[in-house]
Amino acid sequence: MKRELTASNPAAKTGTVAAWAGVLLRFAFEPEVGDLLVHPERATRSVSIGRIESDYYWEAPDRHCRRVRWLLRRTQRDRVSDGAAKELSARVAFFAVRQHADELVQLTPRGQRS
Repeated sequence: MKRELTASNPAAKTGTVAAWAGVLLRFAFEPEVGDLLVHPERATRSVSIGRIESDYYWEAPDRHCRRVRWLLRRTQRDRVSDGAAKELSARVAFFAVRQHADELVQLTPRGQRS
């Protein structure tokens, strides 16, 4: 994977390529179908919450994909606690929400954890 990323981005530093590879591997292999995901959107200061509905798949030329059913789209971050907002904004890549997952689940219709 690192070889392909380097070939696609020859100016990228070795550490950057390693970070990209780690994100893609986590995205592809860690979450399971049925897991919830949270997508913070900095530009709109909003949060979307969805459920993963497919395994990882790749679409040429460079799309790494999973199907998601969105339960909540673009709710404003002021609906979450300062701690949850900070946890979401501290990350720049694919990650697991650890400390505020229950709070975020409560934003979805009927608190759809499972």
